[in-house]
Amino acid sequence: MCRSSFPVAVLHPVLALLVGGQEKLGQSSLAVRVPVEIPEDAEAGLAEALCRTGARTVFDLSDAPVLSNVQRCRMASIAPWRGATYRGADFTFTGRRWCSDAPAMRL
Repeated sequence: MCRSSFPVAVLHPVLALLVGGQEKLGQSSLAVRVPVEIPEDAEAGLAEALCRTGARTVFDLSDAPVLSNVQRCRMASIAPWRGATYRGADFTFTGRRWCSDAPAMRL
């Protein structure tokens, strides 16, 4: 038995956002065991979903041409802005968590 020396976090998916590629699914339903949402605007849908669900991690399972590089970068900037980590196949973006209730502005 091989054991990792790194702690393994148990993650519980709460939502799947379908941001493109619906034509490839045809009439098939998705059996992913979490609610599936298809936002009209992927960026706004992600921002709203992070606020509503309190999710701390976003897994990007999409590939081109579903999201272009520009769209992926925009999506990846939303998660840290909302306090979540954004993970793709070969990248991770993590934002800072602020632990103060005092008004602040970061430049």
